[in-house]
Amino acid sequence: MTMSTFDLAVSFGVVALMPWIIWANYRIREGGLSGYLWREHPMLVRAGLAFLSLILLFNVVELLTHFSLIPLETEEVLSMALGIPMFGLSIIIVLFGSAAAVAFLRARQPR
Repeated sequence: MTMSTFDLAVSFGVVALMPWIIWANYRIREGGLSGYLWREHPMLVRAGLAFLSLILLFNVVELLTHFSLIPLETEEVLSMALGIPMFGLSIIIVLFGSAAAVAFLRARQPR
């Protein structure tokens, strides 16, 4: 797999920063939108964190392939294995996110 310089930089950035982003969103649960979602819709947040973890794993696989630490065939199998749960989680996030948005808008309606 050939990666451009930009793709390589993005993959390094994701691998370096995504664990911190996941950790911060998991540990800091008070205040703001994150606090609201953890209180009212924790399954949406957990699905989002699982999705971010899969993105991290996908970028690790890309970097390992780029530096020839794993063969291209293994990368193809791992990409498929990661892609299927990513697809499922993306649908779950859309459904849970829509339900959270509807619940939020209903709670804010004037009575």
